Amino acid sequence: MTPSLAWLSALIAGFFSVHVLQKLCFPYFWRDLMFLLRVMRYGLDLELFKLRSRVHTVLDRFIQQAQRVPDKPFVIYEGSVHTYRDIERRSNRLAHVFLEDVKLRKGECIALLMSNEPDFLCVWFGLAKVGCSVAFLNINIKSKSLLHCVNCCGAKTLIVGADLVESMNGILSSLQEEHIQVWAMKSHTEHTHVHTLLDKVEAASEQPVPASLRATTSLKAPTLYIFTSGTTGLPKAAVITHLQSLKGAAGFWAFGATEDDVIYIPLPLYHSAASLIGIGGTIELGRPLHLLFKYDLIKYDMVNDEPVKDQHGFCQTVKKGETGLLLSKVSALSPFFGYAGSKQLTERKLMRNVFAKGDAYFNTGDLMAEDQEGFISFRDRVGDTFRWKGENVATTEVTETLGLVEFIQEVNVYGVEIKGHEGRAGMAAMIIRPGFSFDGSKLFEHVMRDLPAYARPLFIRLQEEMEMTSTFKQHKFQLVQSGFNPSCISDLLFVLDHQQQSYIPLTDCIYHSILAGERKL
Repeated sequence: MTPSLAWLSALIAGFFSVHVLQKLCFPYFWRDLMFLLRVMRYGLDLELFKLRSRVHTVLDRFIQQAQRVPDKPFVIYEGSVHTYRDIERRSNRLAHVFLEDVKLRKGECIALLMSNEPDFLCVWFGLAKVGCSVAFLNINIKSKSLLHCVNCCGAKTLIVGADLVESMNGILSSLQEEHIQVWAMKSHTEHTHVHTLLDKVEAASEQPVPASLRATTSLKAPTLYIFTSGTTGLPKAAVITHLQSLKGAAGFWAFGATEDDVIYIPLPLYHSAASLIGIGGTIELGRPLHLLFKYDLIKYDMVNDEPVKDQHGFCQTVKKGETGLLLSKVSALSPFFGYAGSKQLTERKLMRNVFAKGDAYFNTGDLMAEDQEGFISFRDRVGDTFRWKGENVATTEVTETLGLVEFIQEVNVYGVEIKGHEGRAGMAAMIIRPGFSFDGSKLFEHVMRDLPAYARPLFIRLQEEMEMTSTFKQHKFQLVQSGFNPSCISDLLFVLDHQQQSYIPLTDCIYHSILAGERKL
């Protein structure tokens, strides 16, 4: 064999070896590289915004798409197609109503309580067109929690969907006392303190309002407030800036989706995954990443409910396949903009001196695991929250609500696993006040009135005394582990029963019907 042929053979063998090695050790190399290049390109666009006098927002992108592809379907809802032009014109009408009738002004925060429907988007975009930030309220929250959410983001105007007006009855007087005006997506209403929007929309102009109203010069200006579970009580309003909304909108595009794809959104639009990624991502298409966004999974002690530290007081990362607490590094590249209201709410979500003195990480509260291929998946929530029916349940909020029942002296709320169901179902261990007895009907009435469906305890466990930790916190770990099997628990157990409108004794028969999926939860 001549030297040139030998060299060529060696070169081919080398390329083949590298190819095989890449397939075996780095099977997603090219896919990850393409994703990285897309993200870097998008990041460059965001950096260029800083050099301009005006930020190109997600709303600007929508308006641009409405001009470019006006007849393209934007939303398909219950079989009806709404084009970009349809949503653009209706949001223009609403923008005029917000300016001329509601008297909104640029810079105000408006609370929005609406179910998933096309008008959710029209109201959202209409408010953004007049320069208002929008607070997305969870439609399941009630009374005290709802009033808290409106107040904590500084909103003086609340817009309510037609199907949710009746749920406002309990707090309308409180809203009026705090000078918060309520506008409903209805043509008429019997409520004297509720104003109507639909009758005014029909007469409003379809022409755009001045672009100067929606203009912003800062990527860090707030555009949305999205509520998270309050691990120390009531829900908290997370500040969503234009920077975060633009990052969310790039998600589908970065992963290779195209304008021919249809995005199905089963989540409620008040969730960031539905609104920022789902709607924002759809708009962007109209035309984990670890390398850029630093995250770590650290060891977590579930019994003592705290991170595991080494001899130097620093956290420790878990091995591949092990479950750990997900932390996201806070930096100039991935900032944390915090929550509306008290700075203490923001500071409590940050962990400092995690791996080195002076560092800062955002504590997600999620327990995750990373497999051998680098994919991470959700395992559980830590501390005073658990997830049920796609929502995070704040145990402290449920505890406070149950504590208002006259026969309850002490209560400990936690989540238990049910085979075949995602997340954990709510359960409350409680001590009955001396001289009183457990009243399942009264408790049922209380939780139905004051708690959202996902936060209502499905199971009750009556105890003589509560176990406490060395730091006088209620023990949850053992309760979580013991579950709700009446054959294994000596305490009296009850289950929520909608048919009897009460909490009834949890029998072996009912327990097995739950495990078999025969009983609706």
